Amino acid sequence: MGSKISLRKIWSVAYTEWLKWVCNPRMIIIPVLTVFIYSYAVLPLLERSEKMGAPLNILEPLIAVGNSGMLALVIPIVFLTLMSDFPRTDGVSVFMLSRTGRINWMLGQMLFGAMGAATFLGAIYVMCTAFLAGKAYIANGWSMVVKRYNILYPEDANSFASELLPENLYNHMTPFSAVVQTYLLLFFYLFTLITVMLFFRQRKHKVAGFLAVSGIIGFGVLFTAVKSPAMWGFPMANTIIWLHYTDILRKEIFPVSYSYIYFAVIIAMLFAANVLAARKINIDTIEETEA
Repeated sequence: MGSKISLRKIWSVAYTEWLKWVCNPRMIIIPVLTVFIYSYAVLPLLERSEKMGAPLNILEPLIAVGNSGMLALVIPIVFLTLMSDFPRTDGVSVFMLSRTGRINWMLGQMLFGAMGAATFLGAIYVMCTAFLAGKAYIANGWSMVVKRYNILYPEDANSFASELLPENLYNHMTPFSAVVQTYLLLFFYLFTLITVMLFFRQRKHKVAGFLAVSGIIGFGVLFTAVKSPAMWGFPMANTIIWLHYTDILRKEIFPVSYSYIYFAVIIAMLFAANVLAARKINIDTIEETEA
């Protein structure tokens, strides 16, 4: 159980866990989620595109997905469902822990969590893009559908589709910037949740870990829904780009840079907590899960 850091051992743990994860039958949830996302966020924009007779920017539905309050709730829940047994402590994992050492095992699990979050978001990105094949273009400018639809059809200005890409978003940044920042912040959100789970699991408090991440998501949704200043203390509000800006004036309510600082501080604290927890792992008392 040596403590020497080994990049090879860290990668071995992460890759082994990732490979088992992507081969898990539960991954069928991702295509199901994508169909829901298509119906909820992509189809309404496509219907506007057809009605107006103008194409969408292919990035716009993807940006809408990452900035939807409903999907900001659904996406983390689905991800946590896929990662419900994280970190695995089956026979192979326990053997790996004993061979790699506590710290290398913990760092490998964190790397696997990052790889899992990136894979999950990447799958959503690719599948949603596939739905738009031949129906959209790509450019670093917002489409006429987004900018002009509510002007041409004022009776639809207060519809659900108008909330998918509000003025708070397209008046303040380009599509390229919006899609990169949206998915980067969403990645940090998912990674934060997974590091919380890892900490509690190392402390042998699996149920407490589940309650903790549920509270982070639930209170984040609640405070964001009522637009309480307290929402900035939770990952959800920091993830949704348009919440950072006013509707029309180029004025920030809460600078996006602060959200990056927020995640940097939270993840650094969780990293330190996980290192301390890893040093106290007793391999003889680990409760094994089924493979």
